[in-house]
Amino acid sequence: MTLRKALERIPTDRTTKAALKDALTMIRHHEGEPLSSLGVSQAIGRDLRQVETLMDVLAESFVLDFDSATQSYTYGRDVLVEVEIDRYLRYAHEHSGRIQNNVERFRQRYGGK
Repeated sequence: MTLRKALERIPTDRTTKAALKDALTMIRHHEGEPLSSLGVSQAIGRDLRQVETLMDVLAESFVLDFDSATQSYTYGRDVLVEVEIDRYLRYAHEHSGRIQNNVERFRQRYGGK
């Protein structure tokens, strides 16, 4: 499986997508280091249950390796997964920028704060 398969199993709400974007960004910066769900949750400022769900799905999809003895996840760079993560993060960043632009245009047009 790949990141694409993991994305099919992750809820599509904005909060979850933002948490996934933050988690993937952090995980990539800690390649080869064991990470716990709690550590990732605290580092990105997201709900622990949400991060646990994301990390489990990423491990089941072979994006992350899971060590049951230490209850930790490790990201080992794989070229194909790295390309998928780059593509997803680029999409998420562009999507976020479009939403911000739309909100700004709405505020300019209708005088909101």
